[in-house]
Amino acid sequence: MSERVDRKREQIKDRILKLLDEKGKMHTKGIAGDMEMSSATVSKYLAALEGEKRVKRYDDQPPYVYWTLNEGSNEEPTS
Repeated sequence: MSERVDRKREQIKDRILKLLDEKGKMHTKGIAGDMEMSSATVSKYLAALEGEKRVKRYDDQPPYVYWTLNEGSNEEPTS
């Protein structure tokens, strides 16, 4: 994978984190709309951020999946 692609992916993840920081709890479609991206694409980035423990997922309001920042999410993830 090229550095350019990696950098672009990190920029998108940073935009998602900033959006959640500004707005708090949001559902996937809301994030996608604000970012002008498809829900499927945003879902992939959210899954990556969840794997890095930077966001927290809430499935308690079907059909929507809501997301918030995980405590300490502004820190670099540890592997």
